[in-house]
Amino acid sequence: MSGNTVESCVPKWLHVKFLEEHLQNYYKNDGVKLITFHVKPFSAKENGFTSSMYRVKVTLDIPGKGVGEVKGVKTLDLIVKEAIGDAEFLQQYDVYKKELLFYEQIIPKMNEKLKLLNETDMFPEVYGACKSRNIIILEDLSVKGYQVLPVIRGYNVLETKSILRKLALFHAICAVLQEERSDIFSICKLGHLSRGANGFNNFYVGTFETVIEVLSEWPEFDVYTNKLRRIGDQVIERGYQTYDMNPEHFNTLNHGDLWCPNVMLKMTNGTEEHPFENVNLIDFQFSYWGSPTTDLHYFMNTSIDGNHRPERFYELIRGYHEHLTEFLKQLNYHKHIPTWTEFYKQYQDRRFFGFIVSCLLQPMEINNHLNFEFKDFCMNDANGAKARRSLYEGEQIRANLRKLIPYYDQMGTFELNFDLGGKNKPKS
Repeated sequence: MSGNTVESCVPKWLHVKFLEEHLQNYYKNDGVKLITFHVKPFSAKENGFTSSMYRVKVTLDIPGKGVGEVKGVKTLDLIVKEAIGDAEFLQQYDVYKKELLFYEQIIPKMNEKLKLLNETDMFPEVYGACKSRNIIILEDLSVKGYQVLPVIRGYNVLETKSILRKLALFHAICAVLQEERSDIFSICKLGHLSRGANGFNNFYVGTFETVIEVLSEWPEFDVYTNKLRRIGDQVIERGYQTYDMNPEHFNTLNHGDLWCPNVMLKMTNGTEEHPFENVNLIDFQFSYWGSPTTDLHYFMNTSIDGNHRPERFYELIRGYHEHLTEFLKQLNYHKHIPTWTEFYKQYQDRRFFGFIVSCLLQPMEINNHLNFEFKDFCMNDANGAKARRSLYEGEQIRANLRKLIPYYDQMGTFELNFDLGGKNKPKS
């Protein structure tokens, strides 16, 4: 084989034989051979803190017949994603097992439903997975014109509506798959604020205290500062309540980490009314079974242009609900489909999570240029306090606080007796 380019920082396991074996399995053809092989690692910022990724371009020879009558010389652009071994706190969420399950077993079933509905694809092609190393080999969507919009920009209203339609389709299909096979998502028990997991608790407690510190510098916010101080020891419990599964509500698989970097957009051939030709979702490490309203709170409070938050929330959620209802009916879902009044009440019940995402989490997502790692924000010392304080120095973040704290207070989010009616709390 000739024409190979492999940078020195690429791991030794990522070699010709490794890829050949997986591509032979994908094409169901033991004769598949690599002709050229080029590997380039993602940057540290592109990787995040749960995985290391590599862009791989291969030219392969496929003799005879394979899947879909594929044969001859073919070029593939791939993403090879490897779990980071030192992210030990993530193991409690089963992030790697969940993602392997999703790409290997769930996506093929979801693709069948997409075909039934005559809908466009929603995920990258999966070329292989290695369970022993927690590695997934995916199609590189960027070569097809897909891109990620920067979180600092955010989506406008029409863009948001387009993505929410796809999210409603995702939620509807997952609900139907679970109806057909009750244990299909059995591993998807814990999201990042679920009871039984605590990997993010120090971060949320620390940033909550930092928000109080910032608000205390604004005399006109004294009433909000005092309310937040009163509930300081309830932050995690209130967060747990938003993730607790209420069997009386509509439940489905949540993406669990739906924000700009995990939404791939094909913008070619888009129109003013339909800005994207297609939308693909990626990264399912924090998926969990529960109310889809947590996905809505997460997505809309991290990824929508701040000029539209929260003024357009009601309109956007209503549009999502209309799509969800339509897709569930088309898929012959047999359980109760919530009315708009029921669904909006379920969304409002989880409004504390909207506060958490918009005021505690989004500052870190916007400030990804800072020279800190996630673990720095979780430390209970002077360095941790300094790191967290840096998240709230920018004018955009402070403007968000000035706008959103009164909004969530008006909804009763910070009242001492705030809960979800007791139905979501686990029995003692």
